[in-house]
Amino acid sequence: MFARISDNLINGNQMARISKEERREGIVTAALKLFSKQGFYVTTIPDIAEKVGMSVGNFYNYFTSKDLLRKN
Repeated sequence: MFARISDNLINGNQMARISKEERREGIVTAALKLFSKQGFYVTTIPDIAEKVGMSVGNFYNYFTSKDLLRKN
């Protein structure tokens, strides 16, 4: 089930009622894919937010920086 949720988050599909922990895991998964494709320093917070289908402001409710995201 988690893989399906992560895939939906990465592909930007909307799902009803995703827990905060599931959303965090989806963000981490999407970010790691972008980091490996584009590089850590080139990837921006807006890139990650777009990949998971959320606003940049909402992203900051889950992670306050790209460095903290990387450490998860």
